[in-house]
Amino acid sequence: MLRQEDQTALSLCIAPTHVDDSWDEGTLVPAHLAASTNAGQQQVRMRRSLALNIASFRLRVQLSGAARIGEHLAATITREVGGPGLLTAEAAWQTPTLPVVDGAICVRPRSAKLPDQPETEFAIACANMRAMAFTPWADDDSQTEPLFLAHMGEVACMFALPDTGRWLPLQGVVEMLPFRARARDGIHLGVNRVHGVMSPVCLPQASRNHHTWIVGQTGTGKSTLLENVILQDVLEGRSVIVIDPHGDLIRQILGKIPEERMRDVVLFDPADKAFPVGLNPLETGDEDEREMMVNAFIDLLIKLYDPHHTGIIGPRFEHGARNVMLTVMSAPGNTLVEVLRAFQDHRFVMQHLLPHVTDPIVRRYWTDQITATNEFHKSEVLDWLVSKFSHFVTDRTMRRILGQSTSSFSFSEAMNGGKIVLLNLAKGRLGSENANFLGLILLPMILRAALSRSALPDAERRDVSLVVDEFHNYATDSLALMLAEARKYHVGLTLANQHVGQLTGEIRDALLGNVGSIISFRLGATDAVAMESILAPSPIGAQQLITLPDYTAYGRLLITGHRTPVFTLQTQPSPVEYVEQRAEGIRALSREAYGRPREEVDREINRRSNMERADRENERGPTNFGFN
Repeated sequence: MLRQEDQTALSLCIAPTHVDDSWDEGTLVPAHLAASTNAGQQQVRMRRSLALNIASFRLRVQLSGAARIGEHLAATITREVGGPGLLTAEAAWQTPTLPVVDGAICVRPRSAKLPDQPETEFAIACANMRAMAFTPWADDDSQTEPLFLAHMGEVACMFALPDTGRWLPLQGVVEMLPFRARARDGIHLGVNRVHGVMSPVCLPQASRNHHTWIVGQTGTGKSTLLENVILQDVLEGRSVIVIDPHGDLIRQILGKIPEERMRDVVLFDPADKAFPVGLNPLETGDEDEREMMVNAFIDLLIKLYDPHHTGIIGPRFEHGARNVMLTVMSAPGNTLVEVLRAFQDHRFVMQHLLPHVTDPIVRRYWTDQITATNEFHKSEVLDWLVSKFSHFVTDRTMRRILGQSTSSFSFSEAMNGGKIVLLNLAKGRLGSENANFLGLILLPMILRAALSRSALPDAERRDVSLVVDEFHNYATDSLALMLAEARKYHVGLTLANQHVGQLTGEIRDALLGNVGSIISFRLGATDAVAMESILAPSPIGAQQLITLPDYTAYGRLLITGHRTPVFTLQTQPSPVEYVEQRAEGIRALSREAYGRPREEVDREINRRSNMERADRENERGPTNFGFN
């Protein structure tokens, strides 16, 4: 219609009608088709007969234009809008030799005036289109056979009618696909409702260790689903770790945790400046853990400062950062504060750090390379390194978190002890850069804790659920490795984000290659096309993914080693009541167990880093931070 040179308009109307009880299944099929029948066709006709007897409709279409409507457009509208209906087409598909009967009658309004009509049909049709009314014309009921009627499910394909709970799909746009798995145990994700029959959708715990990806636009119901999943883990006594970049999810969870698990909560909230919780990513055990942490930290800096790999962070930067970090990590209790000081204070390196370094390559970096570099080039290299590290140490809030020698809690102990670790990285209170930095540090620490479970027998590895909202903010090689390795250590990831385009090619490949279950809420046009191919083969197309209502999704789960067909999922609000006093009580208990007074933390950092002396020297005059 949009390609017509002249303006055209299309108006549709449905009119309920009644199918007389005397119209049996033989009447529903023309005589010339009755002879060529088989059991499949009979079953289809019986289904159609039942549907028409319950609720049947006549569909009237009026097409008008500024000029005469061409035969091609009229035939197209007749075929696309007034076709034979779903069940008739199904019969033709089951038996290719059965001709498809056109379920519409195309009638042009007559311009000649009939004796019993005050106006011509053409005049009535024009008046109808102006008023969008349906005054009958050419309305001879004797020409309408039952075959051309439509039942409610067929009409709903064109009209968003209210849901009757029996025949009509939800809001007229959702293709309601059944959940065919027999799983009844595990995490309850929501319900599957098809033709008024409601059944629960559950994901077994063993399947969760194969990881779950939840994707959808903001406000579509992802947080509701995540909250339900987390609370079920809490009520079942499992260990759960949550990374929340907004803070709302954790705020809701705090007020719904049962009293018997209040002391199991570890709340990491950097916005609580009075009692900062310590986090020392350089606190490692052996050389392998050090190498893992250094590599993760370099990936972190690339993610922050050179996400498109333009060369801002290249081999020269990596070489310097790697050697300085390994030097600092050789002595226990050092933090990122000491990393920054090592870039600036040569005496500190030679007197306090180098005696602990056992790796000859790292030692030669200082004794041969740095010593042989002239002051100009030395300052050029080190200033470049300092500029990438200093922000996260000069910021007082970050320094009080990252500058504590010992972490306030251990992820390994939390996993093995069934703790509830809530990591609140709200960007609105921390700032986007600080929040992303902390998230990028936390994931390698969690990965390190997961890999350390290799020392435990498989029977002693408790199931752990790691939930990360907006995980694309923290998508580095550590996340890809966790997707590949965490399953065998009973750590299942539940990852959520807004759209597919937020993921780089490598992370997307790692995600699709390792994630067992996918749940898709409403998507934008570009992502819907991508998700259509991800969910294939399925009857779901991009259009269905674009028009999904809130709290409704299409899913495909991995259960007992097999992926289910795509099904429709409707999430439900949490039945647990929010109690503000409980949330405040958990904050107080966690602060008492894991927080330290701010003044105490400041004194420790100043003493360790000798900042008080540096402040006095700054008062006397500028200090040369080169290697002298």
